[in-house]
Amino acid sequence: MRIPFEYIGALQQENKILKKEVADFKSGERFKQIQREHQKLIDEYRRQIKQLNLVIEGLHRDVKNAWKWCEEAYEDALKELHASMKELKRALKEKEKKWLLSECEREQALSKITDFCRENSELKTQLDDEKGRNKKLLAQLNRDYENSSIPSSQSRNRSKIPNNRECTGRKPGHSYVCPPWKKETGANSGRLPSGTKRGVKRSEF
Repeated sequence: MRIPFEYIGALQQENKILKKEVADFKSGERFKQIQREHQKLIDEYRRQIKQLNLVIEGLHRDVKNAWKWCEEAYEDALKELHASMKELKRALKEKEKKWLLSECEREQALSKITDFCRENSELKTQLDDEKGRNKKLLAQLNRDYENSSIPSSQSRNRSKIPNNRECTGRKPGHSYVCPPWKKETGANSGRLPSGTKRGVKRSEF
């Protein structure tokens, strides 16, 4: 069986490359190349790690500042909350005082209303009693006037009729007044004017 020339050529070329690699390994050149490539990778990784460390440090710094700001904001909010709670407690105490005062005034007002209602009821009861008593007295008076032989003018329950006459300053009873014609004729004259009868006295009330 005949081997193709192209296949022999490819094997020879591969053999040549492998010999070259073996020679490089024996001489240490390949190893040095591998070390250089590895060092480059290490340097790249270190550079990336350094950048990441810088980013992490910045993040730590930002977190620290943010936490500090949060603590300050929390303290300020807590102070405001305490102040507002203190103010609310004071306002609540004032409201409680006003409420207690209003409740006390309400109780006093209710007590006064109760007293007034009781007094009003008592007065109504007394008024009803007085009305009933007056009715009985009026009925008794009417019976006395109708059934008794005593005149009403002599009754002890008779009310006195008020005197509406004007006071003239004169004494009670009749008083004689000398007529003008007698003054003219004189006291010793026995003559009377015509049309005047003896025994008739002129009186003025």
